[in-house]
Amino acid sequence: MRAAAWVLLVLIAVAARPVAAHEFRPAVLSLRQTDPGQFAWRWQPAFDAQRRPLADVGPVFPEHCTRGPTTLDCGDRGLGEVTVTGLDRHPVDVVVRVRWSDDRRRTVVLHGERSRAQLGDGAVGQSTSALLGTYLALGVEHILIGIDHVLFVLGLLLLVGWRRRLLWAITGFTLAHSITLAASTLGWAALPQGPVEAVIALSIVLLATELVHERPTFTRRLPGVVAFVFGLLHGFGFAGALQEIGVPPDRAWTALLGFNLGVELGQLGIIVVAAAVGWFARSLPHPRRIRLVAAYAGGTVASAWTIERVVAVLGG
Repeated sequence: MRAAAWVLLVLIAVAARPVAAHEFRPAVLSLRQTDPGQFAWRWQPAFDAQRRPLADVGPVFPEHCTRGPTTLDCGDRGLGEVTVTGLDRHPVDVVVRVRWSDDRRRTVVLHGERSRAQLGDGAVGQSTSALLGTYLALGVEHILIGIDHVLFVLGLLLLVGWRRRLLWAITGFTLAHSITLAASTLGWAALPQGPVEAVIALSIVLLATELVHERPTFTRRLPGVVAFVFGLLHGFGFAGALQEIGVPPDRAWTALLGFNLGVELGQLGIIVVAAAVGWFARSLPHPRRIRLVAAYAGGTVASAWTIERVVAVLGG
């Protein structure tokens, strides 16, 4: 219990900035081969925490390629190596998607020191294991920087404690968001992203409210059911992030599996970190006070997110 509270407080301190709570918006470079050596290209820029485009993050194509506003002529030398500048100065990801004329596709994620992608001429398609690994890494990163999802998981930990009911609650949450993530990604179901994000923030407010009292409410009696219901909405939130990245239509199931596994690994990592912190903090006094401070802090931040997201929905 103290572990989850301390981890929650640290995350709140990190995330207490305007709605950057659940902003997984990587830059995306899309390339589509139209003829041998010819490509149509599109750049969706990365943004900072204030939603301003990062002007110094952008693609650089090989010198032998002639770049137009939406076209790229690389002649008979092929696409070669593409570089994205500015990744050493900004903690953003760039998703590079290439589709060749024979419908071969490749997805590469660039970040940090890895700022170059060797794309060649498409003679070799991306292997299933490489595609799986790419989307698995994206799934892990998404839940770790999607602070609202992290706060929800930690709120469940605080509410349920290290007991068997935690297993049921986390299982319910995992099952539910896996269902809606798959349904939304594959086009079987859809919800508008704005209201979904607002209700996700509201779910954290609900957990925070439950943490400040000891009444035997429905949430306390059946946390697994509540986690399942809200997990359905969190799944639509995950799907919104995955749609920003895009999935190869011919291997959507592989990309979906990798992303979902990454989300689960990230979720497991959160619980492991909370357990480790608990081991170090087990001798600290006043666990009830720590939990209350964490609940009020988390509820306050989540309330701000809720108001901001509702205003954005009404204003949009």
